[in-house]
Amino acid sequence: MAAEHMADSGSDALRPVRRQVLDHFWEIAEYQDSRRLEAARGMIGELRKAQEEHAAVGKKAPAYSPEVSYAVTRLVRGLASGRKAARQGFSTVLSELLREVPAVPVEDVVTLIRENLAVSREEKGPMFGELFGYLAVVQSGRLADCPAQSLVSVFNLLQNLRKHKPYLQHIGVQAMAQVFQQVPEETFTRHLWPLVRDELQTGWDACSPETLFLLLTVQENFPGTVDRAFLKKHWRQKDIFHKGNQESLGQVVLASATAHPNFHAVCRLILTRVCEDTANFPAFWDRIVDTTLCSASHERKQLAFRFLEHAVPLLRADQISAAMSPSLLKMLINNLVYPDSFHSAAAKQLCHSLAGFVRSCSESDRQLAVLMALLHKPGTIHFDSVTKTQTVASLVGGLNADAVLEYTTWLKKVFLTGTDSDEEIKEGSIESHRRWASNQLVHIVKHPSLVRTEQRLLDVAKFLFLHAFFKVKKTIAGDPVCGESPTFPLSVESSKLAAQHFNSVLSTLGTMPSFRPDGARNSLPGTRANGDFWVYSLVQFANCLLLDQEHFEPLTPLSVEWRESWEDMLGNVEVMRTSAGKGCRVSESFQLLALNLGVQLFSDAAQVGEILTELQTCYQKATEKKRKKGKGGAEEDEPHWVEVVVEILLSLLSRPSHLLRAVVDTVFRAVCPQLTQRALQLILDVLQPAGNEAAENHVTVEDSDEEKVWEEEDAKDRLTANGDAGSEEESESEEEEEGDDGEVDEEFKAKIKEALGKAAVPQTDDDDDDDDASSTASE
Repeated sequence: MAAEHMADSGSDALRPVRRQVLDHFWEIAEYQDSRRLEAARGMIGELRKAQEEHAAVGKKAPAYSPEVSYAVTRLVRGLASGRKAARQGFSTVLSELLREVPAVPVEDVVTLIRENLAVSREEKGPMFGELFGYLAVVQSGRLADCPAQSLVSVFNLLQNLRKHKPYLQHIGVQAMAQVFQQVPEETFTRHLWPLVRDELQTGWDACSPETLFLLLTVQENFPGTVDRAFLKKHWRQKDIFHKGNQESLGQVVLASATAHPNFHAVCRLILTRVCEDTANFPAFWDRIVDTTLCSASHERKQLAFRFLEHAVPLLRADQISAAMSPSLLKMLINNLVYPDSFHSAAAKQLCHSLAGFVRSCSESDRQLAVLMALLHKPGTIHFDSVTKTQTVASLVGGLNADAVLEYTTWLKKVFLTGTDSDEEIKEGSIESHRRWASNQLVHIVKHPSLVRTEQRLLDVAKFLFLHAFFKVKKTIAGDPVCGESPTFPLSVESSKLAAQHFNSVLSTLGTMPSFRPDGARNSLPGTRANGDFWVYSLVQFANCLLLDQEHFEPLTPLSVEWRESWEDMLGNVEVMRTSAGKGCRVSESFQLLALNLGVQLFSDAAQVGEILTELQTCYQKATEKKRKKGKGGAEEDEPHWVEVVVEILLSLLSRPSHLLRAVVDTVFRAVCPQLTQRALQLILDVLQPAGNEAAENHVTVEDSDEEKVWEEEDAKDRLTANGDAGSEEESESEEEEEGDDGEVDEEFKAKIKEALGKAAVPQTDDDDDDDDASSTASE
């Protein structure tokens, strides 16, 4: 589309409008806010540049450039358009243009609006366009600098226009309120007060939401005009929010529902004023929200949600608890439970807003007030399950460090008491509460967005371990973990659940980046700031519990053999720590494996004890300076220590434990450079896809003297025994079709490379390179 603007400037030549300006007219009507605003900025920049060029010529007439004149005219006419978001975009640009180019007189714009848009008061488009045009003039901020005649003219036009149609009322009074905010008191008293005085003197009998909004705005900006005497004379009380006015105030609030889906501006003002009055807030909320809105018609009930949404950011913690009242929460839960309910969308929007408030709020007591209101009656600790939302999870994810600490303390209390309140405990609810509290403790440890502090993480792990494997005979005053005992004895199911959750927490801690100042670059995962493994701190805690027989007793009697295995493990770990302190990564890995197996003694002592013995033997051989050569006989047939370790790791992988799999992953990375040919073959036997012929696949491994080729053995039985059955990360092996040349297929190679980890050498198209990779691993 091309267009040219002709300016009546005497002998001036005709000047075309810039293509950049013309193109922007289409873009400022886009629905997408970012595109519309970007186009608005671009157009304003081009028009500002055109005006500067026009001013540089030095001619006095006309005062603004032809391009600006064309733009103003087209912007005004476009306000009547219903195309996309044209009305919003055109009014925004018009307002900014008046602000950025002061050479454009406000009077010229008002004249254009009246000539082009005030032609028909029965057509919706032109009426909205006229109102948006005057609103743009007001928002430009230049109306206060205009002559009084222009100010009064625009104000009268707004006044008449908003009274012409009910749907223009809300926008019209907001434009009038913005005029009040821009003019000094003297100008208001002399020119504008006479225009609104009669309406503001009508009192409650003829009060509409728009009238009350104007009254509160005038009182806020010109308290000397609408003073206590004026209110007493025309509005019954010296304070508009006096309890004697609450019934009338409630009727006005109900009437504001006509602004739906928008929240009427008068409701925002009411909330701002009421929330500041801490003494009268409870009575106002009970009368207006709980009694009036929550029991109103369907169309008006949603106002209760909107009131809470806008009130929460203005309230203190104790006021938030009062605002999230039983009647309001019941209505919220009912509309979330039934997605087809009338206010389901409004209820979801409220939950979204509450989560946003918690994320942006820095005060822990206010954050917890919102969260606890949903978890306590008439809410429920199973809020998310009942409503099929992630509301509580989102709220927890937004808590700051102090709030998380308080929430953790409360969860421990729920676990110990079996209830979330001081009310009478119902039969059957204790297990449910303990299960939920235990699960939440795991959740706050695993949540990636929560601030993690060492002490909090360690306390949660200790708490779960204590109640998974021990009985508290006597509490230790002041201790954050052992300071309280369960109100009711823990059932076997609760203890087992605590053990499962402890393993889940330990797994998370074990894979967490190091807390050390030098970071994970120089430390294995799962390392605390002092260099100790998390699991080492927990083993020390477990040992303290075992030694303190006055306060604690194991849930399962421990045999002499068990205690010997435990003591041996502790002693071996201390030896390993000495070597690890000298920078030995293998010693660190053995230590990590021994500690985690030591913890598993509490749940599977029969198998773990034997593994710990083998592990100690492997450690001794691994730390020998050099294996003596020249000896024959049995020693040459004895398996290398790394082969035994690999077998141990493979056996641990067969267990349905994410914790052990995470430990195996870390340990294998450390011992990988020490792999021998036989150790590698053990891994390949497990990885070999089932159903292949033994002779079809082979892996060539080159040692220092010669090349040897091993045929793959049938691994079907070993896959059954050592596979990751029950793992959340379990993947099924599929049969592969092999080529006629007998080479290992690409998926099989990828599995080998994944098993080797960092020790793997990048593959090339050359067969010899594959042999070299295997040789490097064995060396």
